[in-house]
Amino acid sequence: MDGLLSELDEYAVEQALQISENSDDDVEITVLTVGPEDAKDALRKALSMGADTAIHVEDDDIHGTDAIGTSLVLAKAIEKVGYDLVVSGMASTDGRHQPPAAHRAGQARS
Repeated sequence: MDGLLSELDEYAVEQALQISENSDDDVEITVLTVGPEDAKDALRKALSMGADTAIHVEDDDIHGTDAIGTSLVLAKAIEKVGYDLVVSGMASTDGRHQPPAAHRAGQARS
């Protein structure tokens, strides 16, 4: 599944696009992934769907970490980029782990 934008993540991108279309504000949709080189394919797909910006966090030390380790890296990246709203797929495709990164990012911002 590496490199593919999962159906769950496609739903998240579609939801972000709908929020943007229904907003009177200027909304920028940034997609972000943590993964190996071929994860860029998923970002390209999200951009082709209408996302504005893509960010790829690639680090050899991350490869093979568990869901919590990956979610901590993802949360840190989300925090660094900045956000008003985080929309994510409900699970990863590599292990079906629910990503708590959005929750951690929200806690960091509180």
